[in-house]
Amino acid sequence: MAKRVREARAFVVAVIVLTAASGCTSSSEPPSAKPSSSQPSASASADSTDQPDGALVTDPELLFATWRATELYGRAVDPTLRVGGRHLNVSFAKSEGKDPSWSSTDLCNSIGGHYTVGHAGAFETRSQWSTAMACLPGSPVGESNIKALTDADQAWLDPADGVPAQLTLTANGEPIAVYVKR
Repeated sequence: MAKRVREARAFVVAVIVLTAASGCTSSSEPPSAKPSSSQPSASASADSTDQPDGALVTDPELLFATWRATELYGRAVDPTLRVGGRHLNVSFAKSEGKDPSWSSTDLCNSIGGHYTVGHAGAFETRSQWSTAMACLPGSPVGESNIKALTDADQAWLDPADGVPAQLTLTANGEPIAVYVKR
């Protein structure tokens, strides 16, 4: 029995590594992007000028912090959600000699890489590493977190008392993720 469990774990790890190496993603799609009532809707028209509250991020250092997910693809994230002692966060930090780095979790594996923010506000993450824990079944909310980080094309900061307190990631003008500064 123990041998079968070890073989099953090895198989799951191999599938995860091969999936990550091939760039495949989970077949389970997150809920459709529907902004919450606290976020303006950009779907009113194709020419909509609605934007998230705050300012478009054009300096990557403005993101240097740890941010806790509060909403993903229009659905609230339980602020007490913890797996393995970890909350559903994303951290942005300085990286020596390279673009700044990001790291996060799908509530099982840690994932990270580098990111860029253009002068016109273009936001892009590049996944460069991941742990390969055998975790079944996958967490839809955790997978939505990583999907939002890789789908986002702009980042917006909404200050509270002059200090950025809320980070909203958008894709094609639609809010897809909201984080609060920890």
